[in-house]
Amino acid sequence: FPSHDTCMNKKTNESYRFHAPKKGMILHPKFTKNAKLVFYSAPREDGKNTVYFFNREEEVARQGNNLLDYSLEKATALDSTEESYFPRPSADGSFVVYQRNVPGKKEIVLFDRIENKKTVKKRIKYVFLTIF
Repeated sequence: FPSHDTCMNKKTNESYRFHAPKKGMILHPKFTKNAKLVFYSAPREDGKNTVYFFNREEEVARQGNNLLDYSLEKATALDSTEESYFPRPSADGSFVVYQRNVPGKKEIVLFDRIENKKTVKKRIKYVFLTIF
């Protein structure tokens, strides 16, 4: 089954689900301060996760206002070539910090969505140990 994320409007007590088109789990969903954009990590075609985002209000309007279940097939990947997790958007979503996994290390990346520019803030090397 495709993964999903349930959202609840505390003012109206209404809830609705957003489901990803690929099998796997939606991880680390984070809203911008105004709850307009939602960032999350989910499987891409090769099964590895990448960070996606969507405009919640636009998706609800595009697919229909009174549905209980919405598709995330139109969500945008920050970079579909990267394995990435743990998105943390700025208040308006113009910047996103996330973890990018590359062979032999993990990187903390600051992505400026307006300028379409990435800055690696920290590299974390890791080593695999085999214990006999």
